[in-house]
Formats: sequence, structure tokens, C-alpha cells
Amino acid sequence: MKTSWIWILALTLSAWSGQRLASQDPAKLDAGRVTSGEFRPDRFGPARWLDGEHYATLERQRDGVPELVRYEAVSGAREVLVSAAMLRVESRGRALNIEDYSFSPDQKWLMVFTESARVWRQNTRGEYYLLPLDGSQQPRRLGGDCEKSTLMFAKFSPDSQKVGYVSRNDIYVEGVASGDQTRLTDDGSQAIINGTFDWVYEEEFDCRDGFRWSPDSSHVAFWQLDCSGVGEFYMVDNLSDRYAQIVPVQY
Repeated sequence: MKTSWIWILALTLSAWSGQRLASQDPAKLDAGRVTSGEFRPDRFGPARWLDGEHYATLERQRDGVPELVRYEAVSGAREVLVSAAMLRVESRGRALNIEDYSFSPDQKWLMVFTESARVWRQNTRGEYYLLPLDGSQQPRRLGGDCEKSTLMFAKFSPDSQKVGYVSRNDIYVEGVASGDQTRLTDDGSQAIINGTFDWVYEEEFDCRDGFRWSPDSSHVAFWQLDCSGVGEFYMVDNLSDRYAQIVPVQY
């Protein structure tokens, strides 16, 4: 029996050695190269239309630092709209890694979504930064004292003066220029959900973002879920650790 195991181990090591040599040979295609990301295509964007003639898109430089550039759709003329230097935050010592972005309606401010975390199926929670497109200020983090990477669905008001967002199932509004924060709801909890949705709504109805600005920027309409009467369904997670874990989900 011992001899058989030694023979199997020798065959395994031989095969592994052969695969390693193949990976070092650029003329050969093996599983290691296929799964390494070597052949991953370059991604475009995310892109946003600015007007009827120009669009913005994200482009990474050779060092990986992002820039936001503007193109004229017809001619293809290129212009750097937000340089890597404009995205630098001194307290962090580096430029922001843009995962998503949006422009204020008056096109004077850029809002950057970064350091995201997964909520159920998508990365809808993270950090948001504001910066003026004229480069007069470095990016400013939204959220005040809210815990890091807890902001969701931040969006400009129609008049470009405020930003609304959700954190820990409560809704906040923050002044774009002033940074003054106003908390609109204070009853958010595991049972009371303001401005977003629970797992069932996301899974069955694709509902995530649960609040909207009024056209005159004076009000915020939002969904509120009361899950206090919903029981917990226990799911078994066999993959996150050596031992299975019980994950309670209201359903």
C-alpha cells in the first residue's frame, strides 16, 4: 500500500512539474495560463454621456492609476477631464480607485464610489468622495461619522446642492459645498429598513436602491420595510471556513 501511494505521489509531482514547465513556455497553452488572467480583455468604462456630443469614460494608465477622460463622439477628440493628480487624497497618500462615478446635474462636481463591499449579490456598499471638476479642492469623503464603507446609493439632488445616501438602514442628506449632514431617519435597524431593501426583495424583485429625490430637491421619498414579523431561515455555509457556519437570513 505504501509503495502505491509513493508511486501516485511521484506521478502527481511529475505532472505538476510538466505543467509548470508548460506555463513558462509562451508557445504552450495550459490551464495555468488560461486561469491566470493573462487573456482577460480590457474593460471599457464605465462610460457616461455628458451631453449630446460628449461622453466620459474611465481609463487606467500604465501604473494602474485611473483618469477620467472626455471624448467627442463624432471626431474622437480626447481630453482629460479628471487627472490622477485630482483624484489624490493626501491623507491616504494615493489616488482614489474609481469603481463607479456620477456627475452633478450642473456638471460641476464628480462623485466617486470606491472601497466597495458586497451586499447579498452586488457591491452596493462602500465609500463616496466628492470633488469639484475645476480641481480647486481635493476629494472629500462623504458620510461624516458614519462607519467606513457603509454608504449606499449616494445620489445628487436635482439642484446639485445636496447628496442623499443610506447608511445602516437610515437615510442622510449632506451639503455638497458645506458638508453639513442631516439625518432624515433614526429608526433604522435589522427589522426597520429605510431607503433600501432586504434580501428577499433583492433576490426576487431586483430591488436595491430604495429612495428618490423630488424634482425640486426639497423632499426625499423612500421605501420603509418592517421585517419585525419575518422569521429567520437558517442557511449552512460550508465554504467560508474549515467548519460549516450557520447563517440566519430573514425570509
